[in-house]
Parts: sequence; C-alpha cells; structure tokens
Amino acid sequence: APERAELAWRLGLALGATNLALLGIGLSAAHPRRATNWNLLFALLSFIVYYNLINVSQAWIAGGRVGMGASLLALHGTALALALALIAWRDHATVWRLLPRRRAG
Repeated sequence: APERAELAWRLGLALGATNLALLGIGLSAAHPRRATNWNLLFALLSFIVYYNLINVSQAWIAGGRVGMGASLLALHGTALALALALIAWRDHATVWRLLPRRRAG
C-alpha cells in the first residue's frame, strides 16, 4: 500500500498542476477598473486546500482507507470539473456581455 500511495501522490502532483493551471485561467478574467484582488486570494486558498487534500489522500491510500483509483478520480476529477465550470461560467458571462441588447418597443 505505501507504493500505491507514493504513486498516487506523484500522479496527484502532476494532475494538480494541470488542474491549478485551468483554475488560474478561469480566475484570470478580471475587470481592469476594479481594484480588488479577491481572485488572487481565492487562488492561494485553493492551492493550500488542494495540496493538503493530495497529502491526506496519500495517507488514506497508505492506510488502506480508500483505493488509489477512487481517490484520484474523486479529488482530481472534482477539481477538474470545478475549474472547467469556472471557465465556462466566465466565458458564458463574457458572451452575454458582447451580444447586442434588444431595445424594447
């Protein structure tokens, strides 16, 4: 089990880098005239939580609580789905702003 946990941790770092890059793409859409940096704070918090979950899943796999495949799919699949949903939401909001508005009457 420790070998599987080590493999899951190594694969998790690679998958995590990809998922965090996608999350960064989704968070990079910002309004240039707005002075807030909440996206940067959210990205930092996401990294901390995600990295800790990778380490917790390694410990759980080593202890035999969960399987390697289930852990990888649950953690990184969820992160991928959230990152893609954020990108789609940002693109959808951008598309609606670019469409011409219909005039009443």
